[in-house]
Amino acid sequence: MSIAVHTIIAVLNDFKTADQVLEKALVLASQQEAGLEIHYIHEESFVHLHDFFRSAKQSEEDAVDREKIKREIGQRLKNLGSDGNFPLFVSCDDTAKSISLLTKDKTDLLVLIAYHKKIAEKVINRIHAPLLLIKGEKKIYEKALLPIDFREYSKSCIALARILFPQCDIRLYCDLADEREPFEAFKRETGLEGYFSADALTTDEDLVAFIKRQNMDLAVLCSWDQDLLTLNSLTFDFVEETPTDIFFTL
Repeated sequence: MSIAVHTIIAVLNDFKTADQVLEKALVLASQQEAGLEIHYIHEESFVHLHDFFRSAKQSEEDAVDREKIKREIGQRLKNLGSDGNFPLFVSCDDTAKSISLLTKDKTDLLVLIAYHKKIAEKVINRIHAPLLLIKGEKKIYEKALLPIDFREYSKSCIALARILFPQCDIRLYCDLADEREPFEAFKRETGLEGYFSADALTTDEDLVAFIKRQNMDLAVLCSWDQDLLTLNSLTFDFVEETPTDIFFTL
């Protein structure tokens, strides 16, 4: 996994959540001195599009008025204080398939997308790059929880999270029974504080409740597959139920 991000890809599926995605993408692109691409991908079966942005043409491929959508996004960027001229693409397609093609064989990308249950599940299964899944309106992350299991990818995950969110207080979380001493050693090695649970196999419900009690505003999940995002023991129930944004790394 690369720990340098050179391109931010902001994926929009509707205008209801567009400002949240665009605002975070602008901030991250500025912080990382990275390029920014914006992709508006309309999925008819999942997201309703206002008639104003629809095309008079009847084919599925031409179901949206691309120029109107581009103008709307341009205005929203201006409202957010940006005068940048970013590459902007509009399509009617499967979001997961499109993102998979965009990120295949790329090691320096970060994808941002707002949470839509059906779309998120497909994206998570097919993406090949780090992903920030936006669920809330938090602008600056202050506290993040990062579950670990001491394997090497946990260190790479921590390194990337620190680069992208330098102001965030990242806390480790371990629920591996009889691993208290390795956990303490890992904390010392990384210089991070954390929480240890002696109850092995914490459920998604337990972890969501813990995140709420600790007032976290970001969850960081490390994939154990170097080529494709994999959630390890966590399930989509966690993704659905946690109130925080979620950062997935490869």
